[in-house]
Amino acid sequence: MINLKILFFMLISVVVMGATSFSSAQITNEYLKKQEAEKIKFERKQNEDFKKFRKEYNEGINELDKDFKKYLKKEWKHYKLFKAETWQVTPKPDIIPEYKVPADKKPEKIDIKETEEPENIIEKPVEPVFTTPPPKHETLKTCSFDFYGTNVSVDYDTSFSVSLPEETDEKIISTEWEKLSRSAYSSSLKQLFETKKKMSLNDWGYYLLIKDYSTARTNARNERIFYQWFLLTRSNYKVRLAYQNSGLYLLMPSSNTIYEKPFFTFDGQRYYLIDGDLNNIFTYDKDYPDANIIMDLNLYQPVNIGNSYKTKAVSFRSLDGKTHETNVNYSFNSIQFYKDYPLADIEIYFDAAVSDKARQSLRNGLRPFITNNNEFDAVSFLLSFVQNSFKYETDQQQFGREKIFFPEELFYYPASDCEDRAVLFSHLVRRLTELKVVGVEYPGHMATAVKFNEDIEGDYITYNGEKYVICDPTYVNAPVGATMPEYSGTKVKIVVLK
Repeated sequence: MINLKILFFMLISVVVMGATSFSSAQITNEYLKKQEAEKIKFERKQNEDFKKFRKEYNEGINELDKDFKKYLKKEWKHYKLFKAETWQVTPKPDIIPEYKVPADKKPEKIDIKETEEPENIIEKPVEPVFTTPPPKHETLKTCSFDFYGTNVSVDYDTSFSVSLPEETDEKIISTEWEKLSRSAYSSSLKQLFETKKKMSLNDWGYYLLIKDYSTARTNARNERIFYQWFLLTRSNYKVRLAYQNSGLYLLMPSSNTIYEKPFFTFDGQRYYLIDGDLNNIFTYDKDYPDANIIMDLNLYQPVNIGNSYKTKAVSFRSLDGKTHETNVNYSFNSIQFYKDYPLADIEIYFDAAVSDKARQSLRNGLRPFITNNNEFDAVSFLLSFVQNSFKYETDQQQFGREKIFFPEELFYYPASDCEDRAVLFSHLVRRLTELKVVGVEYPGHMATAVKFNEDIEGDYITYNGEKYVICDPTYVNAPVGATMPEYSGTKVKIVVLK
């Protein structure tokens, strides 16, 4: 027989649990409704705040544009440009000697010139604010162009169009600036900036992207330069427009030295004539107020501009007399990009990132040869690899001008010189052994020095109290610690790498 008390308590428990569940469900629904109402309220406030920000920002920009327009109308000043700085003053040797074992040579400590530490990378605002109204569908067009093997399409509003007469002056430039400032340019600028990020372009790559976009928009040179000036300024880059004999030109400062390009100095900052070779120009002496980015030429990450790769079969004989072979993949798109790179500080090439496929193929092709070796033998193998895998020619012999290779370029061009080999050797040692490397710059020659964790004999330098042993990737068959005879006793400059 069922106990009535137990049954009663069971019944009461079920009722209470049901009531509790109903109550909890009611509370949950009320909470969710409240949360949804708060979310809608928050989003509404965000939209209102952004509209207010955009209105205030545009009002501020409009004021800046009005002032800048007035400023551009004033008579521009005449500036005499400084002569372009050359990379190498002392000529390089036409023929590199092959190493011969010296008789009773003692290790030599090499004197170094005063060397500055590399500058810290400064965080900088890079993203412009896109606040102008979106273009209307009926006035929208598309501009397409090839960017080093990748097709790029940018939509633009027809109001964002440059129209310049052949003869231009300050008044025309001022009027055209005002017209573009009022156009729906922001949409195109945003697409270009998103392409920059997608392709991992540095500042110079972004300039080339805008240059190609401008070329696709118009055949008139002055109009192309005007587009570049406007878009770079709106992207917060310091850039100035200049003219000479009715031709427009760009002037841009750089955080790196750029060789072979004339420049003028304003407030201690060099402004390089990017796209011309003139002795003098007319320009203004005041940057656009919001423009605060100085172009940085460093390639901190590989550019992502295409998937065309080439393979170079490399065969060489190491110091032990054995012949080795390996295949190296390199990005053909990147090679084309490098062809349009200005000649700049050697540190840029030493510190540059390479494409993922090139990095992987070098690692996979060379690491098996050094995996079980000690530091000295590993570095010796890499040194022999660079010394014996490439034909030597000076830049003047190969190009008729100075050119420094990024690491991948050695596998594309038929020959290379001392800077190029030093750059590649440095990359291989740092990637495959994780040892510290510095560049060693002689008058007219470039080598490297490696900091070993063990005591290694040979010629060396002391930097920051640490011993770096000379490794010359151009001195054929020279072992670690050997200096090319004609540079023995020469004071050198250290190239400090990041």
